[in-house]
Amino acid sequence: MTQPHLPVFVPHLGIDTVKAVTDALHVGWLGMGQSTQLFEERIGAYLGVPGRRVIATNTGTSALHMALLLAGVKPGDQVITPSFNFVADHQAIRACGAVPVLCDVRDDDLGADPAAVERLITPRTRAIFLNTPHNPTGAVLGRAALQEIADLAARRNLYLISDEAYEHLVFSGSEHVPFCTLPRMAERTVTISSFSKLFTVTGWRVGYVCAVPWLTASIRKTHAELTAGAP
Repeated sequence: MTQPHLPVFVPHLGIDTVKAVTDALHVGWLGMGQSTQLFEERIGAYLGVPGRRVIATNTGTSALHMALLLAGVKPGDQVITPSFNFVADHQAIRACGAVPVLCDVRDDDLGADPAAVERLITPRTRAIFLNTPHNPTGAVLGRAALQEIADLAARRNLYLISDEAYEHLVFSGSEHVPFCTLPRMAERTVTISSFSKLFTVTGWRVGYVCAVPWLTASIRKTHAELTAGAP
């Protein structure tokens, strides 16, 4: 039986890294400016996009709220989402006044069966929300399934919001494909991620959002005001 690559108990960053961070906080050093820019550039390189499209955020959940609001999701709009997801995902959609339209999750599709998703699209649909690797099951959608959803989003002119907080927590033999790396999807995908589970640092509340420049410009301004003073 294959084993999951899961960090357990000790932060995966390593004790030396944790000590360096806590020492910096003790002396009042703030990780802003060049260090934040370097972080964003490295995430951009991983996703295959310019670093200016990436924003380091105080939690992945806050990134999701800002992305929904600033992408123009309005009260009464609909966002198609898997019926079984991380609880904060559906709450973020409702917080915008939008309606989460639930697509049933089956063992093999994580609520992303293209035919089922397309049947749920109405004139009020603004975006499709996906979560792969899935929280909490860990299931991963393959490249072919993702491409079918990408083609659907492009054909129906919809945004794709992709929760990829478990992006590196995959079982042996599985492959996570960042949605924005698929053909034509860099311009219509909003990627949300977090390092809480990956590095076993849930209390640090560090994540990122990656999107098109006009959206990240708005998120950056808003995030700077909402989280001023956060470590």
